[in-house]
Amino acid sequence: MDSVLARLTAIVAEQYPELDSSDRAAIAVTLQAQLLRLAQRSPAPAYCAELRRLREQAGLTHQAVQVALEWSLSKVHRVETGDSSVQQTDLRALLALYGVDPADVPELLATAAAYYRQKRCRPKRSTRP
Repeated sequence: MDSVLARLTAIVAEQYPELDSSDRAAIAVTLQAQLLRLAQRSPAPAYCAELRRLREQAGLTHQAVQVALEWSLSKVHRVETGDSSVQQTDLRALLALYGVDPADVPELLATAAAYYRQKRCRPKRSTRP
């Protein structure tokens, strides 16, 4: 974490050369704390939040979705949290179960596709030392 702080201090120094070193260090520490808070959050993509809202609006539990669509419970959770990609046919079935207006389905499908394309483009974190 010290290397992150050192890099933040260097960035602050580049952007604000008029500040003295103690002010730069204070700003870098504040930025580091904000980055840590952001890293601890794991907001679901907007469409995932919408899937949850739609499920709740339909009065369905995860278990009810599991039974109705013959999915595993973990798949229901992964789809709703965005941890797993979902086929368009599965998403269409889910939206139909939720009673979504057919006119709204294409927008939700496009949003999901865009999210998963973006997710695939992100570099994967290496687990190797």
